[in-house]
Amino acid sequence: ANKDKSERTRVHQLLKSLPYIQSKTNAASCIEAEIASQKFIKQRWPKSRGAYLKFILSKRGIDSIECLNKLNRKLRLNSNKTFNLAGTKDKHAITSQFVTAYHIDCHALKRAVQSMSHY
Repeated sequence: ANKDKSERTRVHQLLKSLPYIQSKTNAASCIEAEIASQKFIKQRWPKSRGAYLKFILSKRGIDSIECLNKLNRKLRLNSNKTFNLAGTKDKHAITSQFVTAYHIDCHALKRAVQSMSHY
């Protein structure tokens, strides 16, 4: 029984590496796999990447929170937990500060920044 379970586990791990494939073991100990609609499955973040992207936010004429909220909208994200920073910077000054972004690809971030009017 343990050998069967370890074999099923390996098959599940293989299937999990494929995009849009969901698998489960049914009551008869058989693996069921199905193709999930892109609309209903969350894209998995690759384990080979770090969870956080660290970058320097340089801006002027906008406060840090408002700037990160605009980035969130450009990236089409619903979460306010995507970006983390230590403190806010003056809206009227030209400032720079470190920011971390959770599960954000650097190329997607670059495109979002380029599509914004510069602050």
